Amino acid sequence: MIFDKIKIVLIGLANIFNYASAPVEEVKVIEYKTEYIYVEKYSEGEEVLLQEGEYGYSHILNGKEVERKEPINQIIQVGTHKDTEYKGTLTGYGADCKGCTGTVACKTREKKVWNLLDDGLVYTDKDYGDVHIVAADHAQFPCGTIIEVNNSDYENLLVVVMDTGYTMRQAWRNHNYAFIDLAFEAENGLNAVTNKNTKYHVKRWGW
Repeated sequence: MIFDKIKIVLIGLANIFNYASAPVEEVKVIEYKTEYIYVEKYSEGEEVLLQEGEYGYSHILNGKEVERKEPINQIIQVGTHKDTEYKGTLTGYGADCKGCTGTVACKTREKKVWNLLDDGLVYTDKDYGDVHIVAADHAQFPCGTIIEVNNSDYENLLVVVMDTGYTMRQAWRNHNYAFIDLAFEAENGLNAVTNKNTKYHVKRWGW
């Protein structure tokens, strides 16, 4: 009987010792910060994510840090460019127009030569996703400019300037008038696209 009691006490002491010596482990999350970069390329108030933020962590064992990963800050570009609103005319043009080859005047951000018939009417932009290709005067709206189009036919249509034309250049340079041409595959039936009461809001200037 006495030996059983001693055995119970010894087992209890062993459990207490094991519990006391068990490792104390903790992982703490380290928050990332947000940095803002102010750039003239984007219109005033426009915010574009440049870099995703990632949380870091600290792995602590028995009160001592044994592993650490620093957080990666989130970076957001904030536009400062003013005078971004325009009124003018929107028309349509076909890649099969007389004398046209379908190849637009601008190369893409990736330096690719773009053909409307082979590559399509829509370009996937790294900032704004899928955007429709338009022609405009590059002196005012350089290659890669992102514009939001609004009229009675199109609402919040995002387009990218990748082409140009004589009429567009003359309209801006001689009359300070925004004339933009929306790209289609064929010329047939494009008269319905013409809208002389179109509002343009520039979101990004150039690539």
